Amino acid sequence: MTRKLIALTLALMLTLSASALAWDYHDFCQYPLADGDVTVSVITLRNDVSGADVEDIWFWKWISQATGINFEVEQVLNSALNERKNLLFASGDLPDLIYGFGLSTIDLVKYGQTEGMLMDLKPYITPEIMPNACQWMEEYPDAFAQATTPDGAIYSLPWLYGIKYIWGESSRFFYNEAVMKEIGIEEVPQTLDGFVDLLYAVKEAYPDTYPLGGGYSVTSPIFYFLNALGFLGNADNNGLGITLREGEAVLPVGDPLYKEILTLFRQFYEDGIISPDFFTLDSTQLNAAVMNEEVFAYVGPPFTVNSDYEFWSRWNSVYPLTSEYNSTQQWLRYNPVSVGNVCISATSEHAELLCRVFDFLYSDVGTIMFWYGPMNGTEDTLGMTEGWAIDENNGVYWPECNDGTYENFMYYAYQVGCGVSGGGAGNHTYSLGQNGIPADLGMYNVMRYLWGNETIAEDGYDPKSPSEGFRLQMQKTISPYEVNGFPGIVYYDEDTSYRMNELSVMLKDRMDAEVAKFIVGERDLEEFDSFVEELEALGLREYEEYFQDAYASYLESAA
Repeated sequence: MTRKLIALTLALMLTLSASALAWDYHDFCQYPLADGDVTVSVITLRNDVSGADVEDIWFWKWISQATGINFEVEQVLNSALNERKNLLFASGDLPDLIYGFGLSTIDLVKYGQTEGMLMDLKPYITPEIMPNACQWMEEYPDAFAQATTPDGAIYSLPWLYGIKYIWGESSRFFYNEAVMKEIGIEEVPQTLDGFVDLLYAVKEAYPDTYPLGGGYSVTSPIFYFLNALGFLGNADNNGLGITLREGEAVLPVGDPLYKEILTLFRQFYEDGIISPDFFTLDSTQLNAAVMNEEVFAYVGPPFTVNSDYEFWSRWNSVYPLTSEYNSTQQWLRYNPVSVGNVCISATSEHAELLCRVFDFLYSDVGTIMFWYGPMNGTEDTLGMTEGWAIDENNGVYWPECNDGTYENFMYYAYQVGCGVSGGGAGNHTYSLGQNGIPADLGMYNVMRYLWGNETIAEDGYDPKSPSEGFRLQMQKTISPYEVNGFPGIVYYDEDTSYRMNELSVMLKDRMDAEVAKFIVGERDLEEFDSFVEELEALGLREYEEYFQDAYASYLESAA
């Protein structure tokens, strides 16, 4: 090798590794915390479709090496979560850490405040134990207030997501714009009747497809049509999720307008607009249908199915719909705080240690390591993954998603990252300006900065980046119509929580069974009133009243 070629090679190596030398995650955390002499038991989720064994997941090997803690991990399939959760708390034999279970506020009150099975983490949120969390408590105290149960305790560390830059974080619904234009329609309708006509036009042009994707139990599309009727609520609401309609807290299934939903979906079923497997469809089947363009619209975004630009750029975000029952386009604004994914057993001897572990997530880079993985070219990859990188267009990407190692980013996140969305707690919103990182950068801009590239304006997301392009689409079609709805985090007292949980199970079982009969034609739609009366006999109005009382209290406190 010539001296000139050696020099060029060394220069290239230095260029590629310069960003890797520019920062060290140790500057943002207290790691290591042990010398391998501590074992912590963990129970966490494993995605049914895209999960992997613990020993094959980069995150668990990295976090063990980084902290010096041995993590003894039990995985629970998503499909078995409810059963395993009930058995776990019934036994009283909890592991040290319950990670990614998404415990509800009812769960937190029941198992924390009432039964004392969860540790109150508030005493550990101190500048000495959790300095990063304390920074966020000062920056955005409402997050920790929302994580506080009626007894004044914090049984779950809060997750802050998109407080400043929240485009694309509310409920998502996408359609294949390229297919729409292929059949001669240039603009996506913004009325219910128009959108239904569009679905039928797609069916006529492509009779072998089922234009409206999703299933009753897998990314159900029903919420989009409820929204068109004026029910302001979250995705995956088939009728028993609380909504606001005309300023009142309402359970859609008990409203006379729900008959319109049943009538519409009966017609969809008969005409092949939805799949004949609507009530048995699983996520693998749905992803395959989206990939093969066998569906036209579904709860997206499509980049999670295929991150190739040529695929996902064919899709676009819908607009909220109006209808004869609702003259206002509206969409439920995303609640940037969530709880329930990082909980510690009340009997654990390692509560302080675990709080120090998760304090890293409140730093400017913790979420990047937990959720997005290591930076490409660094020793942190441990030879197990290529991690994330920045392409020549300054876009964030994952080489192993591009080369087919992982089917899409979600497979990567579950098989490389921690598998709990965003890490489950901490800061997934913007930088506070720690250790030289500029303040107020969104996460992707932090990644660009760490890589050594220039950041871009937050309202100028890279339109060709799979994880950013869809946000630009939603910024135009959804963000202008976002409004506040029923509060995202509400706590109820012990008796109320128990009763609501009891009612929820009974009502859901009956609703699901009867809705299926209505839609497939096994029950006459003229029996709708009788159906509502059956639910009322099971406590539908009592269940609804709990939400109405909570909403009234919320409005009073906000006045």
